[in-house]
Amino acid sequence: TESVKGKVSLRFTIPEVRDSKFKLDCGDLVIESVRSGEAIVPFERKNNTVIFSSINFGNPGPHDLEIHYHGSPKWGMSSFSESEEEDTVFSTSRWLVCNDSNNDRATLELSIKINENLQVVGVGELLKKSAVENHKVVYTWKESKSVPSYTFGFVAGHFNLAVDQFDNIRLQYLSKTFQEAELKKIYQETGAMIDFFQDRSGV
Repeated sequence: TESVKGKVSLRFTIPEVRDSKFKLDCGDLVIESVRSGEAIVPFERKNNTVIFSSINFGNPGPHDLEIHYHGSPKWGMSSFSESEEEDTVFSTSRWLVCNDSNNDRATLELSIKINENLQVVGVGELLKKSAVENHKVVYTWKESKSVPSYTFGFVAGHFNLAVDQFDNIRLQYLSKTFQEAELKKIYQETGAMIDFFQDRSGV
């Protein structure tokens, strides 16, 4: 991986006024600044985490936090220069400041800025794709369900796309090597599989 630069905007709730600590995981990322509204928030960087004191946020209730960071992740994100491909793998806090605990759940709105010649697939529903300066494009996805952070991620590269429909579900299949007709043949039983698991799980 060459490098990553990002901003995380969080909304969280402080249940009561007391000087307690809370932390987020951040791997080897460099924390540039932390703000809550216009106020600069003090933080401590320790053992791959960034630590805050609740007393710095004043009254209990909902608060917003904005963290700017950058870094060159050693894992959690892979880069393949020959194929112009980028992807993320499980260790989310290595490229995105978050809570790694599997017991913690959050919704997500994820924006990725990347070269305009690449396709990007992310977690959740694609909200928009916007052209910006220097031949870049910003993709934005939204995951409305509360999910653990290890499910956050994206992949970018050059892909062939096949689209299918099952009931009201839009199915998309992507591959670097297989063509559209081949993808549809390979995944032709996907609808039946969804039907099977829905029937067994009662969803």
